Amino acid sequence: MNRPDAQTDRLPPHAPDMEQGVLGCVLLAPRDCLDQARQKIRTDHAFYDERHKCIWNTLCEMADKPEPIDLLTVQQRLKDRGLLEQIGGIPYLNQLQDSVPSAANLSYYLDSVAEKHLLRRFLALFAENTLKIYEFEGEVDQLTDQVSRDLFQLCEAHQTTPAR
Repeated sequence: MNRPDAQTDRLPPHAPDMEQGVLGCVLLAPRDCLDQARQKIRTDHAFYDERHKCIWNTLCEMADKPEPIDLLTVQQRLKDRGLLEQIGGIPYLNQLQDSVPSAANLSYYLDSVAEKHLLRRFLALFAENTLKIYEFEGEVDQLTDQVSRDLFQLCEAHQTTPAR
């Protein structure tokens, strides 16, 4: 199935259960997990699910204050900002914390989230370059050089700062 349009109806790579695992670990053990998670995940774009982006941003903001982080304080912060129902309410926050038995597998969850984010970045880069190819006028060598540079920059950025 090599039709170009066959891929357009697919969701980009993502792992919702791994995203939940990261957030669940942070809710279980914020002191132990949030710094480690922030080193691996440097942007909310690493999360595909918009609810997870919102929760991640809230956790990071709370840590930066610094404010205590637990299920009740996160719930209150989201409620104060009018976002609690948007993320699925109290039941969803409880589900996140209950989705992991302990914080022991955080590294595994983080690696999976970062990997899916990188794959989405590859897709975006290839889509952008596909447009360049269709619109390109000039020497093919120029286009080849630009596409190669773009790909090299993405790979280099991933190696030095994962999940950018």
